[in-house]
Amino acid sequence: MKPLGAAGYAAALALPGVRPLLADGRAAGLGSGELAGQVLVRIPLGTVLWEEVAFRGVLLAALARLLPRADAVGVSAAVFGLWHVRPTLSALAANDLVDGPLARAGAVVLACLVTAAAGVLFAELRERSGSLLAPVLLHLATNSLGLLAAATAHRLA
Repeated sequence: MKPLGAAGYAAALALPGVRPLLADGRAAGLGSGELAGQVLVRIPLGTVLWEEVAFRGVLLAALARLLPRADAVGVSAAVFGLWHVRPTLSALAANDLVDGPLARAGAVVLACLVTAAAGVLFAELRERSGSLLAPVLLHLATNSLGLLAAATAHRLA
């Protein structure tokens, strides 16, 4: 789940009917230490920092030398969206969210579109701030809070 924010996660956790949408099976068995390791090490270093340097640092800068700025943002965001095909398939498999190949393909396309939109937002933050710090912090907050919300949803079930 991309840019939702702490308030959105809190609201979803507070509503028992919505809570199962956050309950990611990959977070179900994580103990406190494992959860802390994911939130404090794997997500910041293995996901966020790497992706922001690659997509908003290197790729966006390279594309901006070849294309008009808006096109560079669009292409880098599209590639960022496509980068999330495998994690989306993993999430779908872990949570048994859809039945059949057509529904699976639709879910993957939707996830890629949402992630590409997040890529546009992250690129805008990069452009306006002149730094990778702003998109890194938003990306980190989104991913870390998402994992914490998923783990909490399982614990409240």
